[in-house]
Amino acid sequence: MDDDLLVRWTRHLERVQGRQPSTVRLYVESFERFAKFVSLGSMPLSRSTNLTVEAYLGSRPITPAVFNRQLSAIRNFFKFLVHENVREDDPTEKIRSRRIHRAEAVPPTFDESIRLVEAAKKGPKMYRMRNEAMLECLLGRGLRGSELLSLKVSQLDLQAHEFLNVRLKGEKWENIEFSDLICEKLEKYLEVRDELVKGEDSGFVFLSNRGQALTLRTLEQMIARYARVAGISKRVTPHLCRHAFASELNLGGADIKTVQTLLAHERLTTTQRYVHTDAKRRKRAVAKLGDRRRRRTEQLKQKGRIEGEDLG
Repeated sequence: MDDDLLVRWTRHLERVQGRQPSTVRLYVESFERFAKFVSLGSMPLSRSTNLTVEAYLGSRPITPAVFNRQLSAIRNFFKFLVHENVREDDPTEKIRSRRIHRAEAVPPTFDESIRLVEAAKKGPKMYRMRNEAMLECLLGRGLRGSELLSLKVSQLDLQAHEFLNVRLKGEKWENIEFSDLICEKLEKYLEVRDELVKGEDSGFVFLSNRGQALTLRTLEQMIARYARVAGISKRVTPHLCRHAFASELNLGGADIKTVQTLLAHERLTTTQRYVHTDAKRRKRAVAKLGDRRRRRTEQLKQKGRIEGEDLG
């Protein structure tokens, strides 16, 4: 495999496409497996055909989700080669993604989110403080997992209650405000963070036991473990924690445009998919509105501002 091409592609993912470090790692790992498969034959990697890609994707049983993820990485690489004039066509162009049939994931409820954080209050202090702070940032501010794990200590402004200059999806950079509760969790964690530093400080806020930035996979496993401890039977992921944040904001009275701004969504339709309300809450909201309208009607009648005309 042409190492220079891989380096250039990786740089393209980071700098031009603005991919998060965790996404870049997943793309590169997926593509390297494909490159190893191609190296078993005689055809150069850059001259791979659609049959080469299809042969690789069909070489072992994989789920539709894994199929799509690997195809996405391979497709991205060949689009890069076309962009760089290394080849004229994209061999993946006619390969279709597999359809994934799954029920809509339901985010943790407000009470479940509280239990999730409580479940983290076990184990050595440095891990306990770290994990509580991470969970609160996900559930109480709606950060993406990649945004959370890429935070540097230099980006923390505890006095202003802001994460500074955070790289968001789509190559956007913004300051992100956070609550007093999150500030308290961060302060407690920072008091013991040095116990996780190994050698030269990497500068990342949330460190592994090796002193490096935690991986997204580790974060996912941690949340799944705490969900089991908390007695939450449904699947809980960093992304579903973001959904929970949006839903609770909306249920707490925040309008959808405010939720959109806090989630840094470009389109309102995207935010609407994040806001989950169950049937009971929807009925309660409608009933509450009906009661308010009834009370206001009576108030206006008493003030003589409704004449009660016969409209029949």
